[in-house]
Amino acid sequence: MRIRWLCTLLVVVGSTVALCQAPGTGSGGTTGGGSTGGNPGGNTGNTGFPGMIGSTRSVPSGVELQIRVAWPDNRPVDGTIHLRLINAYGAIIQDVFTAREGMASFRAVRAGTYTIQVGGPDVEDSTTEPIQIFESSGVMMHWITVKPRDPNRSVGGLPGGNVSASEMSVPNKARKEMDKGLHAMGKNDLTEATDHFRKAVEIYPKFARAWNNLGVVKARENDRTGAVEMWDKALEADDKFVPAYFNKARLEILNHKNDAAEELIRKGLSMDPNHPEGLFLLANTQYANGQWNLALETANRLHKIEHKRFSDIHIIAAQSLMQQRQHKLALDELEIFLKESPDSPKVAQVRKQMAQLQAILRQDPARLP
Repeated sequence: MRIRWLCTLLVVVGSTVALCQAPGTGSGGTTGGGSTGGNPGGNTGNTGFPGMIGSTRSVPSGVELQIRVAWPDNRPVDGTIHLRLINAYGAIIQDVFTAREGMASFRAVRAGTYTIQVGGPDVEDSTTEPIQIFESSGVMMHWITVKPRDPNRSVGGLPGGNVSASEMSVPNKARKEMDKGLHAMGKNDLTEATDHFRKAVEIYPKFARAWNNLGVVKARENDRTGAVEMWDKALEADDKFVPAYFNKARLEILNHKNDAAEELIRKGLSMDPNHPEGLFLLANTQYANGQWNLALETANRLHKIEHKRFSDIHIIAAQSLMQQRQHKLALDELEIFLKESPDSPKVAQVRKQMAQLQAILRQDPARLP
């Protein structure tokens, strides 16, 4: 039983979200990309490296979705607000920051259903209700009302999206090179993407997101040594740049160095304790190390926050419970997974495992917790 579920675990780890980062625009422009392929319905590419950018790309046609962020009294929010456009499968399609008057735009948005994640130092983190985009090439306006952040709460921002001083100082010319690089990645043109990311860091050597994206390109090219080198440069530029810690941790997981991976994950979580990606990776390493109670604790932490893109955490929780012969509780975790991700490609596999658990419980009711 354990061998079967360890194989499943490797699939879970391989489905983590990409942390190729789109920059803040500063001037209110948009960034293409930041798209993830590691979600249900996503595409992780053919590199064999988990979490690399998928096939989402910017196209010339589509809706320009203009966003205005305001307080409950309709006053515009002047501070920097981080916005992420999320598709129906939980993939990050675009990643932007507001400019003056709380304005920002997502460009060339295809028809579909989306939500927008909102975060910032002065506002409560939130996710909008679903927004329906119809086939068009026009402009759509959407208002988002936010609440002030409780001053007694720690500032977290969106996962991996905290705005550092170095990020706020990025010159517009470097941001434009970042945009071009992300568009090139969307077209799977890694050579062009590398050229633009290189230009971005030449213009602004402390551009951590650009170094991080160079690492993602290296990883997609199966150059793991080069990827680590770029992620180290990202952390040299900004030692609080959380995505680089998690990207390095994934490589350690692939190399079966779970202790090293956990150290990196905990460094990232020390700066953003409720980062869903970090909690998901931590639970993976804890399970792989046989720390089933710890994996369960981490899974419960993740379940209490927004984790739409990480519903696989309930599979990890079920695995941990099965190792402790708590089959009924394991069955409950798999039921939660089906409710949260009814369209996941893992549904058939999960249903099969549930049938096996139900058979065990019928044969031996004593195994009920």
